[in-house]
Amino acid sequence: MKKYQESQHREKELLAKVRKLELENGKLHASSAHGQKAKKEELRKQFRKATKELTATEWYQKAVALFKDGKHTEPEKAIEYMNQAISLDPNDCFVYNQRGIAYSDLGQYQQAVEDFGQAIIICHDPLFYCNRAMDYRHLGQHQKALEDLNKAISLNPSIPEPYDCRGIVYAGLGKHERAIEDYNKAILLDPEYARAYYGRGLGYGIIGQDQRAIEDYDKAILLDPELADAYIMRGAVYADLGQYQRAIEDCNHSILLEPNNAMAYTVRGCAYEKLGQHRRAMNDFGHAIRLNPKLPVAYQARGDLHWKLGQSDLACRDLEKACDLGICDRLEVAREEGIRH
Repeated sequence: MKKYQESQHREKELLAKVRKLELENGKLHASSAHGQKAKKEELRKQFRKATKELTATEWYQKAVALFKDGKHTEPEKAIEYMNQAISLDPNDCFVYNQRGIAYSDLGQYQQAVEDFGQAIIICHDPLFYCNRAMDYRHLGQHQKALEDLNKAISLNPSIPEPYDCRGIVYAGLGKHERAIEDYNKAILLDPEYARAYYGRGLGYGIIGQDQRAIEDYDKAILLDPELADAYIMRGAVYADLGQYQRAIEDCNHSILLEPNNAMAYTVRGCAYEKLGQHRRAMNDFGHAIRLNPKLPVAYQARGDLHWKLGQSDLACRDLEKACDLGICDRLEVAREEGIRH
């Protein structure tokens, strides 16, 4: 929404510029003074440039119209629109930034990094550094991500987003106490910043402070009732505390908000499994895997259930897949206890 408002503001400025040039051109035509030829030509150049930029802004607005809840509904189409905008006006940093977000939505992180880099060259906006940092994180380049976020904070230490993003990077590095410090700073700057409460809740959950985690998820949901991830992770904490029905209710709510969120089905499946509802659990794990075939916790959870049901071949297959995707602890335990194909 902020970017859309910025584009509207820019379009108004361009329209005002076009109107001003038209008035000046009219005055020159009405004047019979000599030596006005060069000025008329300069006005024509400025007029062509302004109208050209206005057209670029219109393409940009078409792309922004596809941006909802932090991502593009049709990223490929958004990229096409922004390619048109860049061909008409190659010096608009907001277009490169928005195209970078679209590439990120597609998982094309290197291309996203390049676009954010171009946006930064044109405009040193701290939020552009934040965006690039998040994609450096996806590429496993955590030090570069931290450097970008430190730069963003140095440019404007009074906005919460860089602290929130740095908290995410620290959390990914396993530095949860430092992550919590950054989330605290983000919340201090903006007490209504829902995602900072969500991030801090994750941190508290990992270090075993379950009640604090629940309180933060409660606050995040209060501020943003459509934050599906907060319901999922609160449900996960409830499941850890043995409150399985509350966990299922939170996951149900998350699925209403985001029907294709694989983690919601995984957490709900774990709660069903604890309640002895094995068929429902298996259905949820299977659905989670269909939605996201690269989600290791879903394979691990299903493998554990197969193991519990005495289906050792299926258990081994799922636990090996989970290990291929990065989670190997349950496979190692299973092998120690004699599970083989």
